Order: sequence, then C-alpha cells, then structure tokens
Amino acid sequence: MAGVNRSNVAVTDTFDTWRLRTNEINTTLNEATQAITANTIIFRDDSSNFTANQASLNTVAVVHGTTTSAISVTSALAADGTKASIITTGGIRAELGSIFAADVDIQGSITLGNASADNLTLNATLSSDLIPTTNAATDIGSSAFTFKNLYNQSTTITGKTDAGGPILTVLGADVDQTTANIASTSATTGNILTVSGTALTTGGVATFTSDSNNTSQRDIVKVTQDNTGATGATALHIQSDAGRAVFIENTLAAGGYALEIDADQDVGGAVKIDAATTGGASAKGVEMLFPALTTGKGLDVISASSNLGSDGAVVEISQTSGTMSSANAAVLSVNQAGNGTYGLKINSTHATANSSLRIDSVATTKNVIEVASGTSLTSGDMFNMTVGSAHTGQMISLTSSSTADSARGEAILVDYRSANTDANVFRITNTDAGTDTFTVSQGGDVMMKGNLHVKGTTTQINTTQTLVKDKTVVLGAGSDVVENLTYSQHGTAPSVTSTAHGLVTNDIIFCVAATASGVITSETLYKITRVDDNTFTLALRDGTAINTSSDSTARTFSYVGKQQDLTVDDAGIYLPGNTAIHTLKWDDTDNYWEVNDSFKVDTTAQFVLPKGTTAQRPGAATASQAQIVTGAMRYNTTNNKYEGVTNTDGTDATGWENMATESFSIAVSIALG
Repeated sequence: MAGVNRSNVAVTDTFDTWRLRTNEINTTLNEATQAITANTIIFRDDSSNFTANQASLNTVAVVHGTTTSAISVTSALAADGTKASIITTGGIRAELGSIFAADVDIQGSITLGNASADNLTLNATLSSDLIPTTNAATDIGSSAFTFKNLYNQSTTITGKTDAGGPILTVLGADVDQTTANIASTSATTGNILTVSGTALTTGGVATFTSDSNNTSQRDIVKVTQDNTGATGATALHIQSDAGRAVFIENTLAAGGYALEIDADQDVGGAVKIDAATTGGASAKGVEMLFPALTTGKGLDVISASSNLGSDGAVVEISQTSGTMSSANAAVLSVNQAGNGTYGLKINSTHATANSSLRIDSVATTKNVIEVASGTSLTSGDMFNMTVGSAHTGQMISLTSSSTADSARGEAILVDYRSANTDANVFRITNTDAGTDTFTVSQGGDVMMKGNLHVKGTTTQINTTQTLVKDKTVVLGAGSDVVENLTYSQHGTAPSVTSTAHGLVTNDIIFCVAATASGVITSETLYKITRVDDNTFTLALRDGTAINTSSDSTARTFSYVGKQQDLTVDDAGIYLPGNTAIHTLKWDDTDNYWEVNDSFKVDTTAQFVLPKGTTAQRPGAATASQAQIVTGAMRYNTTNNKYEGVTNTDGTDATGWENMATESFSIAVSIALG
C-alpha cells in the first residue's frame, strides 16, 4: 500500500481541511495494489486506538513491542461447537511460547514439535486413555531415549495374535549393572526388573496364566542366560525367608513332568541341594511323598551312557565326616512297611554287567555287612539266593587273599545256638528229590548223601568207632573219579564218550561203578584199545575183546586211572604202635601180601591154603604171580597131597615136595606161630 502522510482531522478544522484529508484517503485507497473502497470511516483516539462493531480485513499486520499485548480480546464466550471468542478458518502459528489458561479442546490430528530438540513438558495430569492411532505401529521411548520409572496400579499387556514375537521384552541398559538399577532406586546391586509386594496378605506378587488348549510343546515362562562365559551367573534365584521357596502343582494326572531339568554339564552337577538341616527325627533335607503310587516308580534314576568309567556312578551317596560317632547313624536308611514289598531291589538287565551290588570298605574293626533281624523272623529266610539257570560260577564266593597275615579269622563263622538238638546249622537239599543231601547239625553231626572227595596229604578220622557200609575199599587209585561217562555197547567194542580224556592206547583203567545191565562191570580192570580226542574203546585187562550187545541203549560208568603197579606198591593197612608199626600191605615187586607180624586164625573153622595142579606150581616170578620161595605151602590137586618148599633157588618149580598130614600140620603150626 502506498504510504501517504495523514493527519488527524479535528471538529474545529475548516471545510477545506476536511476536503484535503478526504482526498488523501481516497488517493491512498486507489493507489493500493487491490483497490478497496472504505464503506465506513473509523475514528481513532489520541492513543491510536479505535473502536468498531465489526471489521472485515484482508490482512492485518501488527508490529508491537514486548511490554503489552499486541491483540487483546475481552469476551465471556467459551468455545463450543458453533462459536468462540476467536474463530479462524485457517491455522494459527506462533513463533514464540503460548499460554492457554483454561481447558483446551483440540479436534483433529496434532503434531508437537518438528525436531528432536523440541521439548514437551506436561504439568497437568492425564485423565484419559493413551491409545495409539495404528495398532502395534508406534513405541513409547526408544533405544536411545528411555523413560526412567513407570508407576502403574496394575499393568495388563495383551498381545496381538499376529505379533510374531515376544509379548513383553525387558532389556537392560548398556551400563554397568553392578551399580545401576533399572527398575528400583532402592537396590544396591543392579536389577533389570524388580517387583515388590510388601503389603500382600493372601495375594501373590506375580501370576502367569495360559489357558491355551494347544498341545504343541512350548514354554509358558522361560528364563535364559545366553552368555557361555558368565560361569558364575545364576539364571533363576529364588529366596524364601519363611514358608516354601518353590511349590509346583501339576493337576493333570496324565500330564508331563512337574519338574524337568535338561542339563548339559560334563563336570559339576545338574542339581545341587545344600540344606542346613539339623533338627530331630522329623527334619529332612529332601522329602518325597508318593501316596498314590501303584505300578510306577517313586524315584527313577536312569543313565544311558556307554562311557561310565570305573570312578563313575549313576547314584552316589557320601557321608564325608570322619568324626561321626553315633552307633546308629546311617548313610542310607530304607524303611519298609508294605506287605509284599522289597526294602531294596536291584534289577540288573545286562548279561555281562559287573556285580549288581558291590561294597568297597576300609573298615578294620566293624562289620562290612550286617543283617540284624532281632526276634521278629519266624518262617522267613534271613538270606535267600535263587538262580534258575545252569551256571559255572559260584552262587557264593569268599576270598581272603592276604597270604602274609598269619593271624586271621574264619572265612565263614556260624554261631548257631538252639536247644533243639536236631536243628541243622547247614543243610543242602535236592528239592527235585525232596531229600536232604548234606546237613550239619548244631551238635556237629554231618550227613552226606553223595560222594566224598577228599584231597590232601592226610585224611584224619578221630572217632571212637568207624562204621563203613561199603563192601569195597579201593587203594591206590590212579586219578580222581571220572564220573558217569556214556558208552555204547553196540558194535565191535564198547565206545566211550569222554571229552579231553587224556588216555592213550594200552592204558589200564579201573571201573569203580557201572550200570548194572551193561557189558562194563563194576570193580574191573579194562584196557584202552583205541583213542580219539573225545572217545575211546575198551577190552578186558588181558586184551580179550568184550562181548558186545545189539542193545543200543546208552549206559554209564565211572572209572579211575590210568592204573599202574607202581601206584599200588606198598598199599595196605598200617598200625603204628608203641614198639613197632604193624602192617598188612601189598608188595608189587614180589607179588604177594606182606604181614610183618605173626598171623593167628582164632576160629574153630578152617584155614584154606591155595590149591592147584602140578603144572600150576609157582616157579620163577611172573607179572601176575610171586616166584617160588622157601616156606611156601599149597595143596596139589594133581596128586591130592599137601606140598611145601624147603629149599629152592627160585628159578623153577622143582623145589616142591609132598608133606605127610602130620608133618604138614606141624609146618602149618610153625608158620602160623
């Protein structure tokens, strides 16, 4: 707008002055860029103020100082939906600060600030919900600018079904957590999250609930410590100064584990319980209750490792204090009250596993194993061992290997006290036959139904009387008895089955006992005629073939051997007296029995001499007959005469001569003493 020098027009001015001023106003309006005709003349006072009922202006530019208001509107009209003290169809822009002393209702979108350097300060309180325009699109705070504290009466976080990530994530600030505390200013060591409920009575500090029926495996709550270098960190620490520290209630009978620990430690332990339990009998470090247990296990410990070393153990219980002195203290105590239950059961399922139970003890004055039943045992067994399969090992094996210790207790000591003299201390029973095969009574009586095999230098019997039912006593056996060999008598010679027998052709064996209906008979010498590694055939002692049978039924016999004359030389009976040893023994060199004392036949019956023909007279020694010797007597069945030897050189049978009956009687008397 063109600038024109204008002066105020007073009432007292002349008409010409009014004319000039009016022309100046019109000129000014006409010289404007857009010609506007003023319909109303506005009067102003000496302070440049004007009062108008209504003003319609295109542009108002106010240049004003800083001591008073540039534009002041005095009105009692509050804004509503149709009117206001100031209404504009355009925007309002303020380059400096603005003050709204009353309520403000802003309708439409709002942008506060245009740079991160702009600040928004709220002294008022928020009386409405804080709701984002777009769901799951904006944040509160950022990774660079975070809020300090968040104070809520209660917090509910509802995640979208398509969120695709954690519903709540809490990240610790990138500061030294040993001095900083993100969630609480009262802590002395930094915490990422602190939840405190000091005024609680029946409620809980935190509750996590999931009502999803999805059967997929997932974590309702998960705590992860990811840094493998933080070996001293604890992923979850629970401290309870009273009451229970942890209570897990699994109400689904067919559900999974109430507590499962999947640990990868190769050293240390997966679970550690450090309990300072010192109370009386009711105090427990760990208590496990299984009141409804039927066919399951109360505690099931499984190791599938194939590399368990000699120092390893699936379960180990240690009591490490060496000063404990209580006589009844137990490292492991099992209390059994159920009828038909086992106090301790070990089920070993590997055929070549080591011992199912092993005890390594360094005890010196106490029992390594002690079983005390008191007075409660009646018909049960104190110790019972059962095996249902054939086995080559021992059911009980006792070994004491310290050969240098001369002072040693017994391998087995049985202290059995009973007023019943028929009670057995030791008993072996063949349950199939239903009879006892070996017993030792509490008085020391021994009954043995089977064979007795005694090895050693001397067999000693210190009894007042010895009663022997056997009809045969065999001295000089060449070996142990080889029992119950099976043989076939069908063929040219009896064929015997005997694994690794060790015999050779022409060896002599003595049959101890044989099946009664077989061609091999008891108490007979046999010669080996043919051998293989596991079989051999037999003939009589002189090589004569045995008459075999067409009966192919398998029979058995037992034998000793091989037999040699050397092994039976000087075999007999020895009676050591005070003045001499009195003997009845076999002299295999001379082929006769020797008695070193007088021989008396104290009977009214008869004394029978050997008899034979003249051709059968003994002469020179043979393998089966003693040689002729002075003093020999016999009865000659050829001439029916008694004959004796009074002189001979021992080379032939010519020393024999007949004796009269009277002379013979005298000779016999002299010979018999």
